[in-house]
Amino acid sequence: MNKTFKMLKGKLVVTVDDEQDLSLPGENGVEKIGYFEQNTTQYIDKDKAQVLVDFLTKEKASADKQLEKLTEEYNLVKDLGDIDESVQAGCIKALGKGNKKFKEEMKILAQYIQNLQRKKQFKQQIDYLTEQLVMINSDLDKLLKAIK
Repeated sequence: MNKTFKMLKGKLVVTVDDEQDLSLPGENGVEKIGYFEQNTTQYIDKDKAQVLVDFLTKEKASADKQLEKLTEEYNLVKDLGDIDESVQAGCIKALGKGNKKFKEEMKILAQYIQNLQRKKQFKQQIDYLTEQLVMINSDLDKLLKAIK
């Protein structure tokens, strides 16, 4: 996604150009069949540009807080050694079928597997938020330059 910000005739002109893969489920999983483009131009009154700046600033602060919290939680489980996903699935299935005594004895294993799943989720969320913060920072920088 590419965004440009410029002042033109008393308006902030924001151009958004985006290109995404077009994929459909196929015999061998999801198959890319092409792509699509989306081009948008937004016109914002110059005196309303600060509303956009304020919005992006709040989004950045919110994402920073969320990233900090996720990183703290990830740090608690990041050093766990991974277990092959098929082994995890087998353990989860066995834990679900086991009797009460077995489940009690396997409580530590169940917690370990749960923490491994949390580790994976935290990592995905951290990666996504990091990408979003890069885009927000870039947009904010370009916007501030355009309205000066």
